[in-house]
Amino acid sequence: MTLFRVGDLWGLYKLPVGRMVFALKRVRQRAEEMELAEIAEHAGLGIAEGQRVLNLMMHRDAGEGRGRHVPEALEADTQVDDDLAGIDGYLVSQERAYGSEPRGQAAARVRVALFPNGLGAIVHLSFVQQHSAVDALLARAKEDDLAADVALLSDLGRLLGRLTRHNQRYGEVLGIDRGTPTNAEIDAARRRCDDLLTETVAMIVTHLALNPPGDGEDGLGHFLEPILAQNEEVRLARRRRRRPGDVDPDTGEELPPIGAEPGPGEPIDDGPEDDGPVLGEQAAPGAVMSADERSASAAARS
Repeated sequence: MTLFRVGDLWGLYKLPVGRMVFALKRVRQRAEEMELAEIAEHAGLGIAEGQRVLNLMMHRDAGEGRGRHVPEALEADTQVDDDLAGIDGYLVSQERAYGSEPRGQAAARVRVALFPNGLGAIVHLSFVQQHSAVDALLARAKEDDLAADVALLSDLGRLLGRLTRHNQRYGEVLGIDRGTPTNAEIDAARRRCDDLLTETVAMIVTHLALNPPGDGEDGLGHFLEPILAQNEEVRLARRRRRRPGDVDPDTGEELPPIGAEPGPGEPIDDGPEDDGPVLGEQAAPGAVMSADERSASAAARS
């Protein structure tokens, strides 16, 4: 028998994705056993989205990892650095030579647009980050507000074309697929995972509040145990001021840290003890409950 209090729901953390998927798989299995199709289907949506996030993260991290070990990467990086320095130097020379004339003013505007934080802010990035930053620079150079200025600077188009070719090769050497997911894309999918988990919990709580289990029947404690168990692991890790590790989404086995991410045993410093992002900050799952706490208590029995 699993003891459960509705108040436990107010302490749900944002689970690492593998933990969330593993928990939802077990929740879905229990929902199917209880013939609760809507809850099983919603848990399935969370599982699918979680798997998508894991795939996106693996895709991104694989690209970064390959780039660090390719011998040709240093040569490609040097070519891109030289191109960037050539463009920056060209713009500086045009600004100095023509001063307040239209050509000089155009060079000044383009330089601010392409290098808002200076040349060093790009060339000192990691390989993968620099490749992405150069893509952004090249896209900026094509925007309408710079079209007249770029056209006025006769040699700039040639220099940008050279940079485009070298940065494309740079990406190929680094092993970066042009479809490599961005952090923004991963973050958005991650937030969707949190929403689906919250919604699944809310559906379970609401169903069992409206349909209290009878004597000997499983209640919330049994239904939500997979989620609460993972939540407890996260809570304990944070209480020890350790970053919670993730688990295999199929087996639940603890996974080693990936790449440069802090591992489960490494200290963290992001707020008071046991602080952290709580699942459902906008509307806690318990908020869907009726004001009749006796019904909720009945639903909580297991």
